[in-house]
Amino acid sequence: MGKQSQTWKETSAGELMIWVGLIIYIGVFKVTQVRDLWATDPEYPRHSISLFMGQKRWEQLKRFFHTSPPPPEDVKRYIFEKIEPLMTPLGEAFRKYIIPGSMVSFDEMMVRFTR
Repeated sequence: MGKQSQTWKETSAGELMIWVGLIIYIGVFKVTQVRDLWATDPEYPRHSISLFMGQKRWEQLKRFFHTSPPPPEDVKRYIFEKIEPLMTPLGEAFRKYIIPGSMVSFDEMMVRFTR
């Protein structure tokens, strides 16, 4: 990241909600390079995410947003350990507020399967 992107600007709950929304969007629209979602070249499909947050700000939040304190330098952490403080309350909220009805179906194309 360049010098300009290192200038930190305070964030807000609203901006973090947009950032999380963009993570979901990025998960839905698979691209080779995430930066392609901000591309303005007519050769690329147009995504309107730049109306909500610029690429440099998205990358800055991605780099510096943490939900747990960093480990000691000689300890390797796995991704799930890094986000565990966020996963536990989210899991509890999902179990509390999302109660599927008795008529639930799964599209086999959505669920990975192995032989």
